[in-house]
Amino acid sequence: MPHIVAADETEEDGTINLVDTFYVTTTAQYKIFPVAFDPTWFNGSAEEYSHDLAKLSLGLATASFRPSAHVEAYRDPDYNLRFFLYQAGFEDMRSDDYDKDPSMYTVSTMMGHRTINEGDEAYELIAVGICGQGYLDEWESNFSVGSSSHPEGFESAAQLVYDRVFGYISANHLKGKLKIWLSGFSRAAAIANITAARLTDSDMFAEEDVFAYTFATPNTVRKEEFNSMTTSIISAARWIRSPVFLSLNGAIPAMEQLFIHRLWKLILILSSKDRKPTISIKN
Repeated sequence: MPHIVAADETEEDGTINLVDTFYVTTTAQYKIFPVAFDPTWFNGSAEEYSHDLAKLSLGLATASFRPSAHVEAYRDPDYNLRFFLYQAGFEDMRSDDYDKDPSMYTVSTMMGHRTINEGDEAYELIAVGICGQGYLDEWESNFSVGSSSHPEGFESAAQLVYDRVFGYISANHLKGKLKIWLSGFSRAAAIANITAARLTDSDMFAEEDVFAYTFATPNTVRKEEFNSMTTSIISAARWIRSPVFLSLNGAIPAMEQLFIHRLWKLILILSSKDRKPTISIKN
């Protein structure tokens, strides 16, 4: 168990230095990843790529990982994600399914919100973290393909997340200008990808207000169905993709070691000021 360090004090430019702690199941070790957070990064349009938001979103994706069962014995499985969002000033946390014995279609999420700016420029930013590692039975849904535009396993999980978003907005009486930020890794990336696309089609969010950065993203749409692009959804680090409709990214637990190797390669790239990941837009 690592020593948990609180976020550093706010810098003069308003940046908060967060501490992202996540558990790697294949090595049974914690990793600590420093992440910068500046709420003004969300003032712009989600349709424009932000390297700062890419790094921050990788922190959200990894903080969402579920630890192993022996760690859960003395720490809530959503602790790392809750602490990550807490450091960034998010409140009214809602956690779903982290405390359950996962089934095939389980998707564990946590949401929080915070106010950014003041007066006429103020808006509420909703953060959505989706569990992308430490799977139990969830990975089995990757083999549920179906016959619709999106793989059935990813589609059903995305519907749950979509419904939770609107339930969260209602329960917390969020009104006025709203923006939303989603991220995920592997299976969670596919779920975030589809959820974000649905949110841009809703009456609640404009496309420029849906920030979605996903990592090691499986294919989420059939090639023949790909007629348009949602430019606010950015899928990075597609090093280990299958060209078929259902990518096996995250489908087989034995491959997680390879995923973590790629994840750390991505961390090194995103931590560099001069290097950027290969970006692809997915719908």
